[in-house]
Amino acid sequence: MTRIDLESLSLAELTALREALSVAPGQRSRETKLAIRLRDNLIREYSQRFLPRITRNRQAAIIANDLLRYETAGWQRARSEAECPHHDARRALLWRILKARPSPPKARTIYEVLKFAGGP
Repeated sequence: MTRIDLESLSLAELTALREALSVAPGQRSRETKLAIRLRDNLIREYSQRFLPRITRNRQAAIIANDLLRYETAGWQRARSEAECPHHDARRALLWRILKARPSPPKARTIYEVLKFAGGP
C-alpha cells in the first residue's frame, strides 16, 4: 500500500484528492461496496455448501432465517471477536457473513444475490 505525505501536497492536490475520495449523496462508499460484494459471495458459498439441491427461493428463505437466528443468539457474543470463534462450518460461515456486513439481509435481497450463482 502506498502512503501519501499529506503535508507535501499543494492545496489544489489536496482538493483533488478529497474529491476523488468523496462519496456523492445517495452513493455507497468503496468500502461499503466491497463489504457487500464479500457478503454476497459468502451467501453464495453458504447456499452451495449447505443447501445445494433446493430451489433458489427456498435457499433465500432458509439463509435469511439462519442469519436472523444467528444474529439474535451467537452473533451477540461473537461479533467483537477478531477471529471466528466457531468450529462448526455453518456457524463460522454465518459469522463471516455478518462480519462482512453486520445487518442480515432479507430473503428478497438474498434471492437476488443467488440469481448470480446459477443453480435451480
